[in-house]
Amino acid sequence: MFLGIFHGVPATKKSVFDLSSGPDHIVLYQKNIEAVCSSEAEVRHQIRQTLIHELGHYFGMTEEQLKDV
Repeated sequence: MFLGIFHGVPATKKSVFDLSSGPDHIVLYQKNIEAVCSSEAEVRHQIRQTLIHELGHYFGMTEEQLKDV
């Protein structure tokens, strides 16, 4: 189940010579996050964790590297 996703080009892959394809963005899936949490405090924590994870992708980190974060 996806909780969030990064849409864009990782900062490590960007070049000033590339044409812009629009802004990078992160999508958080509210219903999926709520489905895996049982309290508002857990929702807040999961949102924070998911956002940090997706920001890691923005900075060019792989899933394997993010497991250690």
